[in-house]
Amino acid sequence: MIPNRNKFQHMVRGFKRLPHCGPHPGIPLFFILIAASSIAGIQNGTIGILLGFIFSIVIYFPILAIGSIDRSKTDDRFERKRIEEIERVLYN
Repeated sequence: MIPNRNKFQHMVRGFKRLPHCGPHPGIPLFFILIAASSIAGIQNGTIGILLGFIFSIVIYFPILAIGSIDRSKTDDRFERKRIEEIERVLYN
């Protein structure tokens, strides 16, 4: 049985490697974008680096989270189909 999950649980689960979807492809890009934004602020010293980091988190994390939620829900759909197919074979 697949448990009912809220959005936060789907998000956390989606960051991990999933059986049907594999690893999240956006995580390496997320860290690259954070590093690039932080480096872009280097001209303004420590404050610039910090502001670049915060700006990139505010912009890119929601995109990553939405993708993680979708991945988790997609993985649950695949698992439901697999369970239904196994039940159909066993009980028919």
